[in-house]
Amino acid sequence: MSDISIRYQTGVSQNLEKRFAHRAAGMLPSEIRSLFAVASRPEIVSLAGGMPNLSALPMEMMAGVVNELILNNGSEALQYGSGQGHPKLRQQICDVMALEGIRANADDVVITTGSQQALDLISRIFIDPGDVVLVEAPSYVGALGTFRQYEASVVHVEMDNDGLIPDSLRAAIKSVRAIGRKMERQRDHAHDVAVASQAAIDTMQALIARLDLQEDESLTFSDLGLSDPVEAEDGNNAI
Repeated sequence: MSDISIRYQTGVSQNLEKRFAHRAAGMLPSEIRSLFAVASRPEIVSLAGGMPNLSALPMEMMAGVVNELILNNGSEALQYGSGQGHPKLRQQICDVMALEGIRANADDVVITTGSQQALDLISRIFIDPGDVVLVEAPSYVGALGTFRQYEASVVHVEMDNDGLIPDSLRAAIKSVRAIGRKMERQRDHAHDVAVASQAAIDTMQALIARLDLQEDESLTFSDLGLSDPVEAEDGNNAI
């Protein structure tokens, strides 16, 4: 079967490119879409993109849970719900965040369809064209794409084993403020290479508070970790 994709056009060409908003000129193909296109190939074992190992999932147990959900709560599960999310789930999120020292009310929690929707909402609310977003280097590629779509400039700040380097952050802030730009800071724990020391965390929080920065913090996978190194089973380190 041919891999060539044939596209069809009905009606007269409308030259839609001429109708695009000006920000569409800077839009690029999604890095995440490209990542999953490669990671989904059967010969690839990918640890990127948060893709689960499907062979390790308890399929029978999950089928039983779904079956029970439909039988007992089908009229609710299969109907449109609150745009803010299920009240019980929002309360459970508050309980989890309390373990991080964050007190919240379920009425102030919004459930999103993954982190990308959350990043889009945050960017839509806080970012104006030309604003500067300070990010860890490296940072989550999906966030960088979202910031670019809202016409923000991204400035990468160096990290060490304790996380973001305070002196590097100060230098980046000084450079940006010298040209009169508004700043936000995005922090992505999914890509931290080490657990930051409490002293480093205290220093960074004090700096952010003193300089009145808006911080977007992602705690994805922050409660997961490995106590021992993982070795490839095939002996060729091919994970």
